Amino acid sequence: MRLILRVAAISIVVFALADCSEDRLSRFVVAPGKYILYTCDEIAPLIRNYTARQEELRQLMARASTDPAGRLISTMTYESDYISAEGELRDLRATAADKNCSAIPPSTPPAAPGRQ
Repeated sequence: MRLILRVAAISIVVFALADCSEDRLSRFVVAPGKYILYTCDEIAPLIRNYTARQEELRQLMARASTDPAGRLISTMTYESDYISAEGELRDLRATAADKNCSAIPPSTPPAAPGRQ
């Protein structure tokens, strides 16, 4: 039982620290230059897919946050995917900007629940 409490406490601390540096985490999760060889025609659908995934995760996190324990569950289950999608989008948009792509979807995704 003590081991479970110790693991839970460490997990909460780790997630709390990750909460403070989400921007750095999203940069860390994605390999730099991953999309450098992609064309604008290949980048646009990827941006749409990652934007849709990020919105889906945002809605799931909002729904899970309605319960007192939901915030912890949301953090444990959805936040890593959300951060990964955010990093992928950041890298895709940077690559699209470098290549002067014109048909790129807008870059104003809503903030994750509980983040301001």
